[in-house]
Amino acid sequence: MTAIAPLRRNSRLTIKQGTVGLCIIFSCVLLHRASCLDGWWREIVVAGPSMAPTLWGPTHQFSCTACGLPNRYHGRSARIHAPCWHCGVAQTPSSPRAVPADRVTIDRAAYRWQLCGIPLTQAAPQRGDWVAVLVADQLRVKRVLGVPGDRVAVRGGELLRGGELALGGELLINDRPVRESLPGPIPTCLVHSATLSSRREFPATAEPTARHRWQAIATEGTVSADNRQGSPANWWVYHHFSVHDRRSDCVRDDYACNVDVRRALHPVDRLVVRLEVDFRSATTLDVWFWHPAGSRHVRRHCLAGQQSIRLISSDATTSRQSPAVTVDARRPVAVAGLPSTGAAEPKITIERELYWFVEAADRQRWPSASTELAADRYFIAGDNQAISVDSRSDPAGVHRDQIIGKVKRRW
Repeated sequence: MTAIAPLRRNSRLTIKQGTVGLCIIFSCVLLHRASCLDGWWREIVVAGPSMAPTLWGPTHQFSCTACGLPNRYHGRSARIHAPCWHCGVAQTPSSPRAVPADRVTIDRAAYRWQLCGIPLTQAAPQRGDWVAVLVADQLRVKRVLGVPGDRVAVRGGELLRGGELALGGELLINDRPVRESLPGPIPTCLVHSATLSSRREFPATAEPTARHRWQAIATEGTVSADNRQGSPANWWVYHHFSVHDRRSDCVRDDYACNVDVRRALHPVDRLVVRLEVDFRSATTLDVWFWHPAGSRHVRRHCLAGQQSIRLISSDATTSRQSPAVTVDARRPVAVAGLPSTGAAEPKITIERELYWFVEAADRQRWPSASTELAADRYFIAGDNQAISVDSRSDPAGVHRDQIIGKVKRRW
């Protein structure tokens, strides 16, 4: 009997051919995914201001004649008469510059991916996602705040005579403010930006104004045991002023870009401080934030050299001690440890976290108790709360089929 040798060579060829075949199929799938630019991927230009300042539509920008800082705004006309958001000086820009809108892409395959009509993957939109939503035959970009099963409700609000609401209430998701439900950093809006100039311009005895809001104060003793920026301790205290009437006020949920909008404003207390500082030596920076429940304190140890620092009031801790200067609703931020001299003067910017609310007119359509989002229903809203038309006027939310895809910024 003749023995038959195993066909090893053919077996190897079979495995190799199978591997090549799989690679070809996988490459075709990727090619299909990447080539459908007008289908799965679609580029659009943001047309309106409902997502500002996260995403910008067509805007104009001018440099203030008093402080020189830029102001960007949405408006029905390029010709406006408005106050500078930084110094409060009202002006009519002579030649505002047109700024093109942001470009974004819609990834239709992020939530549904089909190949030749066969569904391959399916994912659900998540809280915080930017999504393209089809509403009344119009494509709109919004942020997902609530997903199926979430409970949405409204808390607070001020009543006028006859039971009419003057201010809307705060939007809650699962009995918590929206900012506590969203993943990642919370979007912010500009409150004020300035460069802390020499003390000759801002003496400790000078009264702050809407144009010069930072006051330098010298106190007895040092800021902290390891502070080496100088003694006595030097504090910078921020005094907030309304740019509309230039009066001292608390920080409210106003938007610098909405020059044509008139509405009641809500007080806010969640602030962000950004610092660009050139430290001559290692030092300790102390920042105090005002909060209705008590002043909060943040301490940051900084190395010598140029530093970019971001401090959030929600990350600060409530302290039993009191700062050496007064911190209250109209003086919500105090900073100690900044160098009095250096290669560059410190630049400080104050921002506020977004505050999601329901307008008084919309709130009357809400039930008295919380509403649970049904299956395939999503609660969406624009970041520009003052003008966005979204689920706040219909707490039932939008259907899953109305969400076309996930929106991503195109750089």
